[in-house]
Amino acid sequence: GVEARGPRTVAVTYARPFAPALAAWARLPLVPEGADPDSFPPIGCGPFRFERWDRGERVVLAANREHPRWPPSIGRLVLEVIPEYATRLAALRAGAVDATALSPTQARSLASDTEFGERFRVVTYRMLYVWFIAWRMDGSNPFFGDVRVRRAMTLAIDRQGFLEALGDRVSRVAVSTFHPDTWAYDPALSPLPTDRKRAAALLDEAGWVDRDGDGVRERDGVPFRFPLAFAAGSAEVERIASFVRDNLARVGVVAELTPLEWAVLRDRLQRRRFVAAMSGMALEPDPDPYDLWHSSQKDGGLNYPGLADPEVDRLIEAGRTTFDREARAAVYRSLGRRLHELQPCTFFFYPGSRLAVVRSLELETSPRGLLGFRPGPAAWRVRSP
Repeated sequence: GVEARGPRTVAVTYARPFAPALAAWARLPLVPEGADPDSFPPIGCGPFRFERWDRGERVVLAANREHPRWPPSIGRLVLEVIPEYATRLAALRAGAVDATALSPTQARSLASDTEFGERFRVVTYRMLYVWFIAWRMDGSNPFFGDVRVRRAMTLAIDRQGFLEALGDRVSRVAVSTFHPDTWAYDPALSPLPTDRKRAAALLDEAGWVDRDGDGVRERDGVPFRFPLAFAAGSAEVERIASFVRDNLARVGVVAELTPLEWAVLRDRLQRRRFVAAMSGMALEPDPDPYDLWHSSQKDGGLNYPGLADPEVDRLIEAGRTTFDREARAAVYRSLGRRLHELQPCTFFFYPGSRLAVVRSLELETSPRGLLGFRPGPAAWRVRSP
């Protein structure tokens, strides 16, 4: 039940222990009584007020000087929508924006640009996010129900080599949905290395062999050829997809690149109408993975691969009822190891962000980005020249 015990106090009683409760309530938006939290313009209680939304161009936020805890120093925050990295950088150099994300290639080339370094500084951080390839493992296709095949896919893809080719020293090869900047991460658990010889042996064991010498493995007359779905429109995502295709080809597997509009990809993920899909996922500071991996979520939640494993379910449920953080972390380390064994996804990498900022602007970042934490932009300051 929920009980108001004063103008600033709410008591919540649960029927059973639920460790993620506090984090869940901390994300709950507070709105005036009777207001619709999904209304537009949005109503909130944060350090900025909604001022204007020019669709496809910008969002303008004005400072809430009356905020009791974090009255902002800056008077207005304008979030510009600029899709391409090159255009963003041009806007930064021209003084049209004060901060923008850089691609790994831009960050590498600008590192030796003296004029750029005099005007801007580059801030790096890892985001609470993971790129992954979900392998649909429910028996709806002849490929990915076998754990040996899923492990072979991960072993065949040189994830570290991909980051090194980009000169990306901020992103990190991923091992699970437990992020390295959260307390549930297991530093003793290492990503599977690139080992195409072992990948080929696992595929052989699973019965996928190139019997006719055409460079493509087959089993029972079915070639190992599958569609790899991903969101169209991003050169970065297309680069990752092409890299995956080329790496898998080296072990006799054909990934047919299938770019889709984001709405179509999301629909296919939600309705489980895919064989393999590459996407990204925002992670939460509280690492409860019930929606991601519990078998009850294999048809309607975020458990896109369709994982149904009794040990995974047991550990997830134990983590939800364990309040001691160290004990809960131990549960999640065990869960991480089990997911590592099962490989329902190839976890590609935890992406890093490189932010170029005018030197007069003092700001803070976190794994939740620039805006997704408190006090966020309310703590930004602009130094006088």
